[in-house]
Amino acid sequence: SKETMIVVNLSGRGDKDSDYVAEKLKL
Repeated sequence: SKETMIVVNLSGRGDKDSDYVAEKLKL
C-alpha cells in the first residue's frame, strides 16, 4: 500500500521526510 511505502521511505531516509509523511497522512 502507499502507507507502507511511505513508512519504508521514512525509516530509510530519516527525519528529513517526517513533514512529507505527516502531510500525506494528514497528521
